[in-house]
Amino acid sequence: MVATVRQLCTPREGAFDLSVGDQIDRLDQVLASSEAQADEFFAKNHVTAGLKVLLSQGLSRLAGRSDRPLYELRQAMGGGKTHSMVALGLLARKLIDIDPRHAWQNEARHFTPWLAAHLDELGEVLGIPLEMTGTEVPVEGFAADILARNLHDGSVVLIENQLEKTDHSHLGQILTYLAGLEAKTIVWIATDFREPHLSAIKRLNDHTAEDFNFFAIRLRVVRISESLPAPIFGVLIRPNLWERHLQAATKNSQENSEVGNFRREFWTAYLARFPDDKSLGVEVTGTSSVWLPVDAEGSTIVSLWVGRTKVGLFVRGPRGSDGTELADRLDPLRQHLEQKLGAKYGRTTGANFFDRSIRFDMSNRANWQTAID
Repeated sequence: MVATVRQLCTPREGAFDLSVGDQIDRLDQVLASSEAQADEFFAKNHVTAGLKVLLSQGLSRLAGRSDRPLYELRQAMGGGKTHSMVALGLLARKLIDIDPRHAWQNEARHFTPWLAAHLDELGEVLGIPLEMTGTEVPVEGFAADILARNLHDGSVVLIENQLEKTDHSHLGQILTYLAGLEAKTIVWIATDFREPHLSAIKRLNDHTAEDFNFFAIRLRVVRISESLPAPIFGVLIRPNLWERHLQAATKNSQENSEVGNFRREFWTAYLARFPDDKSLGVEVTGTSSVWLPVDAEGSTIVSLWVGRTKVGLFVRGPRGSDGTELADRLDPLRQHLEQKLGAKYGRTTGANFFDRSIRFDMSNRANWQTAID
C-alpha cells in the first residue's frame, strides 16, 4: 500500500495555526533577523529548483562573477516574490571572508596550479578567453607564475599572483617579465594593493602603447556558513577604454585574425566530418567554442572547444550560472554518466562538468581528423 502524505510528513509546529500574521514575509526581515532567525528561516522552508536558480545567480552577481543585474520574479500575488527576495538577502548576509591561506596554503604549490586550471573564471572577469601555456616560466633568474594566450588575438597574457599584500619586489618582477616574455596583457593578483602600486598600474595604462594592458585584481575568498571556500576576483584597475578594446578585439578575432581564421577552418573541417551536427548547433565561427543546448530551456549545454595545443568538451549550465542547479540534476546520475561518457564528473568550485580534453598539435592539419573524432 502506498503511504499517504500524512503518514510520510510531520507538519512543523505552528503549521495549522490560524494566526499566520507572523509567517508573512517582509523585506525588513533581511536587516532585522539574527543569524539564528535566518537559520530558522531556511530550516522551515524548502528550496525549490526555481529558488535555487535565483540564489545561485544572485550570489554570483554579488560576487562579481555574473554580468546579469536584473531578475524578474513572475509569481502571482502570494506566489513567493517577497519570500524569494528575503531568502537571497539572508543568504547574502551569511557571506564570510576567510584568509586565502586557508584555501591555498602555499602560493606556488597550491594557488598557482589551481588558478592555471581555472583560467576560465579569471577570463570571465577580464572579458577575454584564456588558454594556459605555462607555469613558473623562467625569466632572468625569476619565474613568472602563469603565462596564457588571449584567444581573441593570440597575444601573450602574464599573470602574477600573491596571497598577500602587494610589494615592490613583485612590481619589479612584472616589469622584468614584460620585457622578457613579450606579454601584451599583465594581470597582477593580490589579496590587497598598496596605493603606490595601484598608482603605478594606472600610470602604466596611461603612458604605455595602446596594445599594452595592465590589470590590478583583488582576490577575496568567501564561504557561506560551512561551505567550501569560493574565490572572488575584483577588478581594481583595468586598461583605459577596455570595453571598447574588447569589442574591437572580438570582432577582429572573429573576422580577420589568424586565430579567427584557424578556428573557422577547424569548424569547417568538423562539419565536413560530421555534417549532421549542424542541426545540433555546430556552426562555422571565429570563436574557440560552440555551445550545444541539450534541452529546450538551455539549462544544460555541451561546449566543444579548440585551442592551439588541445581540443575538448565539457558540460555546463547557461551563461552566468555557477553550476549549482546543474549539479543538483547531475549528481544522482554521476556514476552512470561517468561510465557512458568516459569522463570524470570533475567539478571542483567551477561550473563545468565531465571536462575531457586531448592534447594535439593543432597547427598540424594532419592531426585534425583524429582530433575531431
